[in-house]
Amino acid sequence: MTRNNICNSLIVYGSWAPGGKNHHLVQDLPGDWKKGIMLAGNGSSGDNLYPGENIKIESWIIKFSDCLAEMFTEEWEAQKVMLFDRWTELDAKMGRDLGRDQRSWWPKKVKWWHKENEPIRGKNGQQVINVYLPIQNFSHLKNLYDTPRPEDEKDIKKLWLQQLSGEKKYEVHQFISLIKDFTFPECREMFSTLPNIDPFLSKLSNLYNDMAYDSGYLLKQTNEGFHLYAIPIPEHVISSDEAIEIVKKDLQQKSNILEINGNNTKSALLKKVDFEVGKPPEIESNNYETEDAFEEVNELINEPSYNLKDHWKYCLSEACYGIASNYAVRDFLMSDFYKINYDFNIPYQLWKGGWKYELHKATCYIFIK
Repeated sequence: MTRNNICNSLIVYGSWAPGGKNHHLVQDLPGDWKKGIMLAGNGSSGDNLYPGENIKIESWIIKFSDCLAEMFTEEWEAQKVMLFDRWTELDAKMGRDLGRDQRSWWPKKVKWWHKENEPIRGKNGQQVINVYLPIQNFSHLKNLYDTPRPEDEKDIKKLWLQQLSGEKKYEVHQFISLIKDFTFPECREMFSTLPNIDPFLSKLSNLYNDMAYDSGYLLKQTNEGFHLYAIPIPEHVISSDEAIEIVKKDLQQKSNILEINGNNTKSALLKKVDFEVGKPPEIESNNYETEDAFEEVNELINEPSYNLKDHWKYCLSEACYGIASNYAVRDFLMSDFYKINYDFNIPYQLWKGGWKYELHKATCYIFIK
């Protein structure tokens, strides 16, 4: 979870409200204060709020009067920087005991002549706005991820170096382009200091040798621009007979994993599938035994990817997935960090050859992507 740094409004309550002893911390914000209500949990009073929506809490909002830029304009980009700095300054002012989150707020009355408002979601002027809450009562605020400065959002290399140095801790999605937007020498430079990274770099080098264009990049460039993901190049496309042999090897090793885990019945099902070239029928299967066996072994194979110990490995995994939006590519590259006896090179070779497969009932359908 990260903080919203482009929000243009703030909720205050308790001692931070107008007239309160801590209001001086926010009194210089540009705009007018408007009275309303927010919801909090049982036991909430004054500055001490709890999770929940059982109690109405008197609160105020201010909408920053200097935030008038239209989205996707130069003024908007400048406003994003200004807001980032404003929220960063406010975070420091509010102190370590408070964390910034977002909560719903409703005006006291929608119109001055209306009766008092009821806090109903999606109605009565509801707004979702930044607010500071006591961290001791809202544990999810203890370990928020950092948000890049707006001017650094697209500088993936800079974000990666900040991450490695410990200066920042970003969410993994920030690094989905970390590999595909760079050449192999650039990747080697960025990753060379990571522990036990040589097997990974060897596989990454193989990938670039297999897939990179003359430009040195994995993404195809055309007159219309970049492709979003790497795709198998025509020179590597294999025949259907070759694809079937690769799939047989993959199903055999998946069957072995089921057997090792004591599920001989499901293991046997994967050994009995028929093979057919072409896409599977779109009709729903009414025989799930073989498909269940296939799903179970895939869960066993995928489990190590969910249990990586270091945050940087998850970031690297996201970058590997982002190359081709494909798990076979990701797992081929990350396999030396997984603790499972499975040859991830086999499904990678199928992907590189331009094919994929799916099981439907007791038939394995193999087809061109």
